[in-house]
Amino acid sequence: MNKKFLLVIIIVSVITSSILLWLSNKERSLDYDDYKEMELLSQKSRTELEKKGYSDLDIRKIEEFNANYKNHLTLVDIVENDNLENYGYNNRSLNSEVKSDIVYDENYFDIQDSNLSYTTTVMDLVRDKNADRDAGRIVIEFEWDSKPATQKQYINVKYPKYILENIYTYLKYENPNDKNDVVYKMCEIEPYNFIDEFQTNIDPGKTINQQNYILKSGIIVLDIKSYYMDSIAPFSISSQYVAKPLLGKEKILSVYKIMNAKIKMPK
Repeated sequence: MNKKFLLVIIIVSVITSSILLWLSNKERSLDYDDYKEMELLSQKSRTELEKKGYSDLDIRKIEEFNANYKNHLTLVDIVENDNLENYGYNNRSLNSEVKSDIVYDENYFDIQDSNLSYTTTVMDLVRDKNADRDAGRIVIEFEWDSKPATQKQYINVKYPKYILENIYTYLKYENPNDKNDVVYKMCEIEPYNFIDEFQTNIDPGKTINQQNYILKSGIIVLDIKSYYMDSIAPFSISSQYVAKPLLGKEKILSVYKIMNAKIKMPK
């Protein structure tokens, strides 16, 4: 009887130790929407974050958070002060005359969901003299006329022969019970180089302080720069908004295309 009791104690101890070891080694989940916590985490070293159980991917997100968050706040300020139309590459002012110098061979969408307004624009196209490369600014804007698709969504933008330099993101979520109750969020940015292509996931709804909010609109601003020294303008862009179900086939909600964007030469 004593031997059986001792065996049970040993088994229980082994199981308990295994559970504690698993919990100690389990990767901690990252709450990217908790901006205060993200700012605190960004002040910690990689070693400290590893000890807390964060994965390598999450640590890279934490390391890049401050720059992306700063850009998000900048864009929120621009939108609130209605200055987006006067905001060009490297934050230089643009007037309507300069903007009109950008022309396209083709500028169209071939798919457009009836509940979703989706546009892509080349706001600025310049020669970056400091880097001796072509550079530009792409603005993607969308707005839902009704409730957004319930599944997760993502935006994909392709810009061959260019690399992303800066990204500004702005997502507006609205309380369905109070249209004046809105919150501004940033896209969760994956830590990639985004050569030739950019993609970001978007949640159709969020729960914040025990209140449910639904996605209303969003703006994504991409600063891109050619990775070739020689000028290669004009350049082309393909921009997609896609619904991403847990199961089944993805649904493309909108495809916007800009072919051969270039600066109009004076006659």
